[in-house]
Amino acid sequence: MAPHNVDGKPHVVFIFAHQDDEFSAAPWIDEEITAGHRVSCAYLTDGSARADASVRDAESLSALALLGVRREDVAFLSDRERIHDGALVSNLDRASALLGGWLNVHAPSAARIYSLAWEGGHPDHDAAHLVALAAAVARGLVEDSWQLSIYNAYRCPKPLYRVLKQLPSSRRRRIRSYSVRDAWRFANFCWHYPSQRRTWIGLFPEAAMRRLVIRRDVVVQFDVARVLERPHPGELLYERMFGTSYEEFEEKATGLRTEIVRAAAVQRRHG
Repeated sequence: MAPHNVDGKPHVVFIFAHQDDEFSAAPWIDEEITAGHRVSCAYLTDGSARADASVRDAESLSALALLGVRREDVAFLSDRERIHDGALVSNLDRASALLGGWLNVHAPSAARIYSLAWEGGHPDHDAAHLVALAAAVARGLVEDSWQLSIYNAYRCPKPLYRVLKQLPSSRRRRIRSYSVRDAWRFANFCWHYPSQRRTWIGLFPEAAMRRLVIRRDVVVQFDVARVLERPHPGELLYERMFGTSYEEFEEKATGLRTEIVRAAAVQRRHG
């Protein structure tokens, strides 16, 4: 039986790198809230690469409110200051401590976790996946934790990339199909972020096709073994667009990845 919050509702947690990452999660947030579950969202960076953090916070709070997420269930994690946009992989231990402390207080009986996919799209996205995976392992939730794709360059020649397209995986998938009305709502969700309009002009065409024509979203179960490997063969999107090599990312992520694998092995032994 899934753990329950004190109010009797399953408490579902979404973990993001940046404000606007919730675009990828909108159908799933909607599904959880429609089912009567409590939804909380945590952001690991200040998202300030192209706009002030306070502007981006307000945009995400407004977008989440449209889905029914309460302000008190949204956290922009910080200690002495917030982790800067683009620096998450350099602050994995700090981010894990911030998230763990918040979960212990705010969602000690979390029933399910969603976070960004291990897909080589943005270094902060893959770093957020590691932080979320560590939390899922610590809480015994890996089997009910789910990856959200935003963008990746799998099998895409320059300058192309894929949006909302999951990488191949042997792990279990869940598919959310939705009505034409909801398709319009989810497709146009990206325009709730005016400070990021330049980014969304590039992402919108394929995002709109997937949400308006295909009308379904897919999430994939977390996979501990996959984070020991390059997200996919060939050049990663963050190598192409953000100037971060996989080798640089891997070096900074080694400590947390080792901890994740060790903790997962201990759990399996004590099953």
